Amino acid sequence: MAIVSPKQDDMDRKTLEAVIGDLLSEAQEVRTSKGRDYTKGLEDVFTNFKGSSASFGMRPEQILGIFMDKHVSAVYAYIKSGGQSESEPIKMRIIDCINYLCLLHGMILEKNQTIMME
Repeated sequence: MAIVSPKQDDMDRKTLEAVIGDLLSEAQEVRTSKGRDYTKGLEDVFTNFKGSSASFGMRPEQILGIFMDKHVSAVYAYIKSGGQSESEPIKMRIIDCINYLCLLHGMILEKNQTIMME
């Protein structure tokens, strides 16, 4: 069996961990910045989703899924097209997906906590 050495442009684990760390830091900055706009100054971080869910007769998680779908679809289009014709940088779409998944995780925890308290 031949040993294949990595190409010089292959990413090593240390570099990947640094890239992920930077991406998660940027995601937190975006989440903090956008979060202030979406909560309208209220304490409940899910105010925007709960308001829309009441208006449309859906659960907050469903509203989040609809909002996130736009970004997931853009990631799929990027993958399919090889990165052609992006209206927003793919990095921002990935950051938005990360943040929506974090928010979903928080909603699930909030919902489970409410169930446990009943």
